[in-house]
Amino acid sequence: MKKVAQKFYQILKPEKIYAILISDIRKHKLYISIASRIIQAFFEVGFILKGDIIKLQWNIKTTRKKYIESV
Repeated sequence: MKKVAQKFYQILKPEKIYAILISDIRKHKLYISIASRIIQAFFEVGFILKGDIIKLQWNIKTTRKKYIESV
């Protein structure tokens, strides 16, 4: 992820903002914070966090259903 952050840092114009949507996950009933790892990678290359938005989701049930797109 650090390589991705470096590339965005190189191509982003001055005074512009980059936004990223991150979803943390649960694996085997354990909470895994992906967001903190990604944010740290962006900090390491020079990005500054302007703010964050946390969207809470309630009553979400995950399924193993697969959807096929028709072309």
